[in-house]
Order: sequence, then C-alpha cells, then structure tokens
Amino acid sequence: MAGFATVWTLAAVISDETTFHLAPVIVAGVPAISWARHRMAGLMVGVGGATALAVALSLAGLLDGPSLLPFGGALVESVAGAIFGGIVGLLARTMLNDAPLHERLDSASVG
Repeated sequence: MAGFATVWTLAAVISDETTFHLAPVIVAGVPAISWARHRMAGLMVGVGGATALAVALSLAGLLDGPSLLPFGGALVESVAGAIFGGIVGLLARTMLNDAPLHERLDSASVG
C-alpha cells in the first residue's frame, strides 16, 4: 500500500490539476487483498489509509482535478473509490480461499 500511496502522492504533487481516478481504488484494495489472515483489518487499513491520503491531498490543494461523479468533487470521488477498492479487495481475498497468493503459487509449483 505504501508504494502505491507514494506514487499517488508524487503524481499529485507533479500534476495537481489531474485526477488519478484509480489511485484510491488501488491503494485501498491492496491491503484488503494481501492481508489473508486479517481480512477486515486489511479492509479498514486500506480504506482508511486511502481516505486519509485523499483528505490530506485535498487540504494541500493537490486534488483539484475533475471528478467522474455528477456530484461532489475529486475528494468525494476518491473516498468513493477507496470504499469500492476495499470492498472489491475483500471480495477477491474471500474468493482466494484465505490462502496467500505466494503460498498457492508455491504449492502449485511443487510436484
């Protein structure tokens, strides 16, 4: 999550008039997918972290681009995207049968 959040922050600093629509979805979804043992904690960390970053970028004037939503602005879109990304990540983790990806790959390659 930290890597994607850093990239989003750097991109916002470089181009504050651009909205990076998928950034909050990715930032929120990564912990929800990767925290196999603590799915709800991953969801909360991902959505909370992406929302906090979106609020910080907005307060700094670095989230001034257009929104795809018919209401609100880029901040509302980012929070909605974070919630969506967290839910999709949680559902993906649930569908992966609780086994971390690296364990499934290791067991598939043995034999």
